[in-house]
Amino acid sequence: DKQTGLKFAEESEYLSLNPAIAPLNGELPSEVDLSPDMPPPGDQGQQSSCVGWATAYALKTYQEQRERHWGVRDDRGHQFSPAWIYNQIATGGAGCRGGSSYLDALRLLRTQGAAVLEDFPYSEENCTTQPSDLVKQHAKEFSIASFNRVNVQDEQEVKAQLAAGFPVLIGM
Repeated sequence: DKQTGLKFAEESEYLSLNPAIAPLNGELPSEVDLSPDMPPPGDQGQQSSCVGWATAYALKTYQEQRERHWGVRDDRGHQFSPAWIYNQIATGGAGCRGGSSYLDALRLLRTQGAAVLEDFPYSEENCTTQPSDLVKQHAKEFSIASFNRVNVQDEQEVKAQLAAGFPVLIGM
């Protein structure tokens, strides 16, 4: 029985985010595939850590791969830890069943960066371990500058973001 851990933001908080700028005008390509720059699929196990997997493991790993071209397929030093996010922001729920929000995760990425799996491994049995000062120091190198709101109700806007190479976080 897989858990769902996404806690949706209040509409007012979500709408207070700066909207993303449409990166493309004109005709969109017939298809887009961002997967070559994504890490291999992972498994959250029984944790409600999907937000950590989406933001750190997939999104942050993708961003660094695009910027550094360092290879992410099998290198835990180039993949980012879902536990870095989940262990620090999960709320409520015993036994690693508490949820978390994309906004809290993105704020953590902006203020504290992200730790690679090599520095802060993921374990579905443990969600309480906190990063050491050394891990936090290294993670700062991988901070994000900002994040914006994409109008996910506008299919063309979502497609334009993807066509420009910008992944879009969704919750369903």
